[in-house]
Amino acid sequence: MSVLLTGDGKSKTRSAFGMVMRVLGYGQKVGVVQFIKGAKASGEENFVRDHLSGADLHKIGIGFTRYKTVRATSPQPSAPGNMPR
Repeated sequence: MSVLLTGDGKSKTRSAFGMVMRVLGYGQKVGVVQFIKGAKASGEENFVRDHLSGADLHKIGIGFTRYKTVRATSPQPSAPGNMPR
C-alpha cells in the first residue's frame, strides 16, 4: 500500500507517522519517503533512526519550497516560469 499526503497547512507529518506506528504495531515493515525542506536532521528522522528498527526513512529532494528559497547547491529550474506549482 502507498499513501501520499500533500496539501497546505499542518499535520501531514503527524498523520504519516501515526500510520507508521499503526503498521509497526501490527508487526509489519514500513518505509517512509519524506520530501524535506532542509538538510538538517528532523526530529522524526532522529526518532526513527534511534527507536524504530522496523521502519526505513528516506529524506529526498528539497521538498516543496518556493523558488526563492531553493539553495544554490540544489538543481535550479531553467526559468522561474517553469517551476512546478
